[in-house]
Amino acid sequence: MSDTPVQGGCLCGAVRYTIAPASALGLAEACHCSRCRRGSGSAASAHVVVEAAALQVDGLQALRTWQASPRRQRQFCGNCGSPLFIRRAGAEHLVVLAMGSLDGEPPVRLQRHVFCDSAAGWDPLRAGDEGPGDGLPRYRIYPGCEPDD
Repeated sequence: MSDTPVQGGCLCGAVRYTIAPASALGLAEACHCSRCRRGSGSAASAHVVVEAAALQVDGLQALRTWQASPRRQRQFCGNCGSPLFIRRAGAEHLVVLAMGSLDGEPPVRLQRHVFCDSAAGWDPLRAGDEGPGDGLPRYRIYPGCEPDD
């Protein structure tokens, strides 16, 4: 992966960010849980983990934070509503970044699908369906939390 900085932002441009170096980008996954579906307005949300120290955000005045659960805050543009970041309690050194907010082709690709058992009935990737043949691992719930059946 190149260490050329990666940039992104919201739909209206009020919030922009830079990730430097690009190697600070980590695991990328598609989450099919109901919360991520609602937060993204689509079948799944695509996120990539980034080291917080490598993330520089401009336009903080437009950024809004919603306490989505006791351990998670979702951050979005207050002007256009674009989802941007998820911050997790106990993991302040990491930020979960909405991959759709990246400019151009990101230097990372999805590595897995999670919460496939929660996928919407209209999502071709829901557990048990063939869905798109992307060859990525699929987890019924989340790695490390899978049922033993």
